[in-house]
Amino acid sequence: MKNILTIIIKQILNNEKYKYLNVSHFEYKEHSKAIYKNSNVYEKNIAELIFLVDTGKWFDETIRFEMCMCSNKNVLEIKKGYNENCTEYPHREYRNIALDMIFEIENFQNKNKLYKNEGCVNYEY
Repeated sequence: MKNILTIIIKQILNNEKYKYLNVSHFEYKEHSKAIYKNSNVYEKNIAELIFLVDTGKWFDETIRFEMCMCSNKNVLEIKKGYNENCTEYPHREYRNIALDMIFEIENFQNKNKLYKNEGCVNYEY
């Protein structure tokens, strides 16, 4: 799943409309936690996409997505994007990137029949 997301993200960041952001680097981090519900165990993967943006001063901008692998199936469910302070999309340009990512990932899901299903647990961390 990571390789697929990395390809999609690179394609989006290389899009001409985001060239002005001067994204010099992005990093993908993922960690998981087990979720127990109704005697079943689900694995929740938290994916973080960290952007290094040159705006005259350097700072890190993180957009975080929640993904879950459910019932041993290859299911990707995007819950919401956040910055590192967990406030939703602090800047319009990052919001646009995140929405583009969600759109492209959902397209990939549909083409490859990776649908959201009943195996995914609604869980807020």
